[in-house]
Amino acid sequence: MFILLAEGLTAGVAEPEEDEKIVSRAYNRKQLEEMIRRGKLRDAKSIAGILYYLRFLATGKQFPR
Repeated sequence: MFILLAEGLTAGVAEPEEDEKIVSRAYNRKQLEEMIRRGKLRDAKSIAGILYYLRFLATGKQFPR
């Protein structure tokens, strides 16, 4: 499993597949934590990626080796 972080992107025209429906929204840290806590966000891979980002990348801390 890979979780990727993209930064410095610019908006463009989407070219989704016929059966693809993706809605993007921005959430702050507090909102994401609350969504996880209340069970609104339940996908384990998404939760793992968000919590990893908040714990290690957003704070500038290095992942322990």
